[in-house]
Amino acid sequence: MEIESIGHLTMVVTLCEIFCNDQKNEVFVFSLNRHVNTLKYLNKKLNIKFINYNEQEDIYQFLLNTNNFKLDSLYIVTLESEDTIRTLNKTNFNTKTYTVIHDIDIWFQLTYYQHLKIYCNNFLCKRNYRHIFKLIFKLIFGIKNNINFTYQLKQYVNKSIKRQCFFVVLSTNIKNELEKLINYKYIKVIPFSIFTPDSLERKKGITNNKLRICVLGYVTQVRRDYLGLISIMENYLVEYKDLFQVDMLGGVQDQKLPEKFDILNDKGFNIIYYNESYLTVEKTDIELQKADIILGNSVVRPNKYSIYGKTKESGTPFAMIKSAKPGLFPFDYQTLPELKSSILYYKNNIELANIIIELIINRNKLQYLEEEAIKNSLKFTANSIIQRM
Repeated sequence: MEIESIGHLTMVVTLCEIFCNDQKNEVFVFSLNRHVNTLKYLNKKLNIKFINYNEQEDIYQFLLNTNNFKLDSLYIVTLESEDTIRTLNKTNFNTKTYTVIHDIDIWFQLTYYQHLKIYCNNFLCKRNYRHIFKLIFKLIFGIKNNINFTYQLKQYVNKSIKRQCFFVVLSTNIKNELEKLINYKYIKVIPFSIFTPDSLERKKGITNNKLRICVLGYVTQVRRDYLGLISIMENYLVEYKDLFQVDMLGGVQDQKLPEKFDILNDKGFNIIYYNESYLTVEKTDIELQKADIILGNSVVRPNKYSIYGKTKESGTPFAMIKSAKPGLFPFDYQTLPELKSSILYYKNNIELANIIIELIINRNKLQYLEEEAIKNSLKFTANSIIQRM
């Protein structure tokens, strides 16, 4: 079987790990030069052929070139943009495509009006109103692009269904929601990350004297409640500050947050963060293995139409799978059913603070959660995913 993957790096890694598990498969990754360089480390353990896209090339011709490889399956893993979707619409692939969907609200649920409303709200919240004419011009231009983007998405969905192609979602929770919108036969479930035996190998020899909490993903208040965590540390965890550390494992998008981390570090807390806009998959995996528990403090409802765990997924549950780590989540986050025995839930900041204190004091509870996490991760090996597919 010949398989190709284009796009989002963590998902590309997962697809490579799944399909390279069968040595009969021939796996190609078509991607930008800079992404190929990031993914080259996979060749240490997987047999992958990388096809580089030079950004001076015509992207349409690059995609059309996939037809020359006589692929059995074509996995399209991309972040949404008008140019990307327009080019995909224009390209006539000669094999079945499997398009990975991160937000079903964006792809399937939202009307033109709802797309525009979200765009305008986000635009106006981030702008300086002193240059009002420039603002109006940018807003009108952005509205035009947003309408085109919505049109291209709807065209792509209709074209894919007409060709009897597939949409890949990351969990059964998302699948259940998407089945309300399209026929179930066009939906496949593949998790964002899987568990591989080398995860346990990397864990060997790692012992923490302090409870190490990992917050995974881009450092921005838009996605996760960093300010709430800072408040918890300042108000409830001062006397325990020598007994735990927090690893902000992601590229920094909000420069004001590291300033707040520095203030807490000056007070004797231990917050690790990275002055980089992006962390490679390889570096993230290495640091993730040092954690005792992963905090999924996502903003569960980032806007009126999106709900984490229902219409979209964060990377945190899948980081738990990949690293065999337990997790902490808000009570209203619909986590993967297979992971529930290794998750603790909190309703508010006080409950989260009390859970952290309990884990600091009661190492037996942490050990139990770690054992459950390993059992749960074993449900997500390459073989088990292929059987379900």
